[in-house]
Amino acid sequence: MTGESKRPVRTVLVGAMHPAISGSGLILREIERSLDADPDIDLSIVDLSYIRRRGFVGAFRYLSRLCRAVRLGFGARVMILFTIGSGLPATLLPFRVIAFLTRTPLIVRCTGGTAHAHGGALRRRLVRALLGTVPLYVVETELLRDDAHENGLLQCQAFPNGRHLSDAVVATHDPAGRWVMVSRLLPTKGVVEAIEAFRKMPELSLDLVGPFEDGLEWEALEAPDNVRWRGSRDPEEIPNLLSQYDGFVFPSYYPTEGHAGVLIEAMATGLPVVTTRFRSLPEVIDDSCGILVPPRDVDAIVEAVRRIESDGDYRDRLAAGSLVRAAAFDWSVLSERFNGLVVETGRGRD
Repeated sequence: MTGESKRPVRTVLVGAMHPAISGSGLILREIERSLDADPDIDLSIVDLSYIRRRGFVGAFRYLSRLCRAVRLGFGARVMILFTIGSGLPATLLPFRVIAFLTRTPLIVRCTGGTAHAHGGALRRRLVRALLGTVPLYVVETELLRDDAHENGLLQCQAFPNGRHLSDAVVATHDPAGRWVMVSRLLPTKGVVEAIEAFRKMPELSLDLVGPFEDGLEWEALEAPDNVRWRGSRDPEEIPNLLSQYDGFVFPSYYPTEGHAGVLIEAMATGLPVVTTRFRSLPEVIDDSCGILVPPRDVDAIVEAVRRIESDGDYRDRLAAGSLVRAAAFDWSVLSERFNGLVVETGRGRD
């Protein structure tokens, strides 16, 4: 290996850095941290935050970001575009052009559970054609990777969502019948179904944590006394909060659901999980750590929660299984693998 190739790989990371609250925002923040800490990588950022504002301000910000990407691209060895599935067409085309003009290999890392399979037929054809020209396309789920391979995108690899397991606080599992759901609280995350399930289980309690969205309002839900809304929390508070509960419920049927990071956090805390057999959620939760139920099935949620609550040995097996299963989503391992691909792509130009 030459002295030149041993130098840090100059890398440009493109993505919206703020706000780092949603699942995609948290992933991007961790990618930035891991790349910046890697001695084999010299990182620069093109921040796409707040470019969607209307009028002159938004247009100026967008143009300035494109200009910065061009300037950095001429000195870079690799460029990484981080985007959510719904935003892929709008960001992929201009940055693919920039990568072509600057002769910089472009890695596309997309979060969410649809990416190139999102939207209408014309959109999907356009996105897949553009993705076919990049050397590496990284998605969140095996389901999406397999679909990409079937559509000729053989350079697609799956990297699951991850979390820092060292941040977890293991629950003591005092059998108090306390359950929690942490999420953006919108209808397709299964909020109503969770509330209705616990309405049928007044001997147990459910705490909801997160912001209400998409027209869903706490006051309109008329929740029973054993269901409470605890407001939103900063991401750093979640591990300690989860450790105060006995189980985690997440009955999502969100159309673009990928690897929900809160499920990984719940497993790392040692919580049994009840979630849905929907899209890629079974890639995260299996019968070693939880129970999968059909989407929108209130009675199935009740049956699963009561099974866990009524059988202490079973609950303990699931709790232990969650801790073991969480290891597959250790961010330190996943980030090392991804950083290796970045370095390999950048040095492949030599």
